[in-house]
Order: sequence, then structure tokens, then C-alpha cells
Amino acid sequence: MQIIKPQYVFFDIKQKTKNTILQEISKRAFELKLTSNEKDLYKAFLAREDESSTGFENGFAVPHARTVSIKKPALFFVHLQGQGVDWQSIDGQLTKYLFVILVPANNENNIHMQILSNISLMMLDKDVVNKIVSLKDKKEIAKLLNNAIDDKINQDKSTSVDLNNDKKTILALTACPVGVAHTYLAAEKLAEAG
Repeated sequence: MQIIKPQYVFFDIKQKTKNTILQEISKRAFELKLTSNEKDLYKAFLAREDESSTGFENGFAVPHARTVSIKKPALFFVHLQGQGVDWQSIDGQLTKYLFVILVPANNENNIHMQILSNISLMMLDKDVVNKIVSLKDKKEIAKLLNNAIDDKINQDKSTSVDLNNDKKTILALTACPVGVAHTYLAAEKLAEAG
């Protein structure tokens, strides 16, 4: 799934607040013809942030919007300039990096959840994260992200549990009341600890 292109990687966003950054991202999505309505996209971002912050850990946030004005699924990577922005992250750190997910509201394939879950799992891979934040070439970042997402998809397909063996099976259920990303993060943390 080639969900991110080099032109979807931004190093030049200078805004200093979450809302002005989301406004700038909406404008750029409109310029890239990924949305037919810049204001509708911005409102969709704000509505999602009102449910709960999309700020994660270690300087990352994953703002996402799902609305009818989005023409096709896309993923942006944004490396913010400056010290970072208060995104009400889980760990209280300022946010410097954004994975921005854009998905049409009428997408039947549940691509929104697939992208969100794969980004969430990918962010737990410290090697991938370190490479992403150190790269300065848009083509290399797009290639790395597309490969990392594809690897997670293939890994998910190959992972299965044989309940008919003599080994102990540990089952852990996780859920987040507002979004799937925290569910996947919790599940990955439990698997690491296990």
C-alpha cells in the first residue's frame, strides 16, 4: 500500500499551535487535491481532537480525519520546526513529529483502522522511528514509511495462535473508548512485556 508520497512529507510547517498546524495541513491537502473542502477537513481534525488528543509519546502525534470531502486515503509525515508543540500527549512531551491520516468517510475497506493500527505498531519499532526522525530526504522517508507499513501488514497476516498445543496461551484484551491506536499500543506493550 503506497499511502505516502514524497510530496506528503513536510519539513517547513512553522505554526506554533495544534489548531494552526491542523489548519495548515488542511490547506496543503486541498492544494494537493486530496480534499475538495479545506474548511471541512479542518473541522474534521478539530472534531477528532475534541474526542481526545491524538498525541502519543516521544514527540509523536497522529491526527486523523475521516470526512466526505477527502477524495482518497493519504498519509502525511510532518517534522515540525522549533522546540515542538503542546499536543496534550500521553507522556506530556512536546510534539515534533506528526503522522497525519486522511481517509474518505465512505471508505468500505476500513482503511482508516488499517493505517492507524499499522502506524501505531510501527511507532513501537525504535529502529524505524530513529531512522524516520534522522532522515531529511522526502523520497527516503516515503519509501521507509511505505515499507514499514507493508511489513506490519505482512507480519499481521503471518501471525497466528495455535490453541491446540501444549504450551500456555496468555490472552490479554485491550480497548480504548475513543480510538483504536491506543488499543494497539497497549497490546504491543503487553506482548513486549510477555
